[in-house]
Amino acid sequence: MKRSKIVLVHVGLFIALSILLVFLAESILNVIAPGFHNVEMWIALIVFGILGIFIILLISCIVFIMKKKKQVQ
Repeated sequence: MKRSKIVLVHVGLFIALSILLVFLAESILNVIAPGFHNVEMWIALIVFGILGIFIILLISCIVFIMKKKKQVQ
């Protein structure tokens, strides 16, 4: 797999998981914090969730690119 394909797959996953988080955020809050229906909590979940997804996928992308680089050499 080329580097550009690896990056495109990770970008696509980031977009898909971020959209999924936005749609499932209310359900997640109902499980984690029942009784609390704050907009601030929903926004915090979205922001920190997307940030977490970004960090995890960034690390994954770097690992896959480094792995690809070692295989080529």
